[in-house]
Amino acid sequence: MDKHGLYLAALCLGFACTSAALAYDTPEELIDAVYAPYLAGEVPAEDVQVMQRSSELNALFDAAYAATPDGEMGPLDFDPLVDGQDFDLDDLVIGEPEIDTGVDVGTIAVSFSNFGEPRELTFTVVKEADGWHYLDVSRETSDYSYSLLDILQNYEP
Repeated sequence: MDKHGLYLAALCLGFACTSAALAYDTPEELIDAVYAPYLAGEVPAEDVQVMQRSSELNALFDAAYAATPDGEMGPLDFDPLVDGQDFDLDDLVIGEPEIDTGVDVGTIAVSFSNFGEPRELTFTVVKEADGWHYLDVSRETSDYSYSLLDILQNYEP
């Protein structure tokens, strides 16, 4: 094997190891991993976020950003995972998932405080071939509600 083939093999092995490390066996493991960087005061890496989202949600992100004109912000002006533009998270509580085992789709409630303000979100999760991913994150309150899935599906630049 020449040095290019060796490099490609090493790159593929590294990606396979990264992918395996990011496979989540339960919805709780997924949500815990989603919030781990935030709780450490860090912005999650984009490649990790991509691997945590479902293939359908990633396709919607790709389509929305491809349709966004250069220099424009895109479909999101806030981070739906923290329900705000900035974050200082504390008191994370991950609820018990409610899963329809016939189709491996369900929801899981999450609560936390962001800058001391209570937040409650609901994740829609789906089990794909490589483990659990989130398809949507939503907030339903009387003052402001959103669904990430709806935002992306209805995005018009």
